[in-house]
Amino acid sequence: MDTPCDSLRAKNQPFRRRLGFALKGIGLVFRRERSFRAQTGLAMAASAGALFLAPGPGWAAAVILSAGLVLALEQVNAAIEYLCDHLHPGYAAEIGAAKDAVAGAVLVASLASLGVASALLWALFVPAQAAPLPASRPWPAAHNRCQAPISKPLIWRGAVARPPMPGEAGSAHPPPLGAAHGRDADDTRRRPGLEGLAL
Repeated sequence: MDTPCDSLRAKNQPFRRRLGFALKGIGLVFRRERSFRAQTGLAMAASAGALFLAPGPGWAAAVILSAGLVLALEQVNAAIEYLCDHLHPGYAAEIGAAKDAVAGAVLVASLASLGVASALLWALFVPAQAAPLPASRPWPAAHNRCQAPISKPLIWRGAVARPPMPGEAGSAHPPPLGAAHGRDADDTRRRPGLEGLAL
């Protein structure tokens, strides 16, 4: 029987030896499990398709991760089956339940990988429709009122009278020089358009 020191010594191996153990396990599962070989072929086809279509780094990463997840769960499934068959060669309901649960995990990962592939094909070959632009809204009434031309003179309703013009009664200033004779001095200084204004 191995002592704890022997177990630690077996685990703490150089990286090259640990890498060799991992590759040996992958090769063992590849030789024994038909489903792992099928999943490996599908993963290689998906990777080649992503390389050919060149959908972008995001889609390529999604394809690689989904394919790698399926293969990793296939390895876990095989490891649990080997361990259960070694510890209990006969039939046991709980061991069967454990195997079914791990097989279900592989199925879920496979369906997720299929969903990623379907979304990738949809994004590449189905044209996206542009969203309709929102209907233009009219300007507020205040803005229209400010921009509308004035069609009639403004009338200020107040009690303050207009200050007298030069030369009018009540004005302190004399009439302007050169005012026309025979006319009111205010006629020459009257501004057009101010007749209707009442301050």
